[in-house]
Amino acid sequence: MDVDYIKTLTPRIKFVTIWFLGAILAGYATLYINPAYSDVLLGLLGDLEGIAELSKLDLFLFIFFNNAVKMLAAIVLGIFFGIIPFLMVLINGYLIGGVVYLGIKAQGLFPIIVGILPHGILEIPIFLICVAMGLAVASATNQSIKDKSMLYIKTTISKSTKIFFVFLLPLIFVAALIESYITSWLLGMII
Repeated sequence: MDVDYIKTLTPRIKFVTIWFLGAILAGYATLYINPAYSDVLLGLLGDLEGIAELSKLDLFLFIFFNNAVKMLAAIVLGIFFGIIPFLMVLINGYLIGGVVYLGIKAQGLFPIIVGILPHGILEIPIFLICVAMGLAVASATNQSIKDKSMLYIKTTISKSTKIFFVFLLPLIFVAALIESYITSWLLGMII
């Protein structure tokens, strides 16, 4: 494993974490200030209603493949100057902030913690690492354009996807298991 490459991700991980937290606050604050926007968020989440009808195994498979594809996309789509991974951080953070607001309003803080923490403790850092690698791909794209060489892009995508498939994908698998089996069981116990 390329330890130097992993070290270069640290500032990017910090950067995307700050933006992610800011987007969570923005999503929460938007609904707090103007609760009428709740309908828009509920409309977006309404598209997910069919998920509740899935068996545990189907739910696990849906969550696993959905997260794996989106997190891999956060890396590879960094080739477009990092715009897409950065938007993914902002949108996901904003939606989480809105969901937290609605959840606290409807059920209180404890069910929100139970609903996010068990799988989120793995899933959120994995997502932020993938976005950071997408930004590394963006930097490599810029360098490749300057040097008129594809070497930087190829090397960075290779290192990033190796980390993804060897280390992060198994953790995405575990997070999906936790979300589909343990989180849903815990929520069933308290709601």
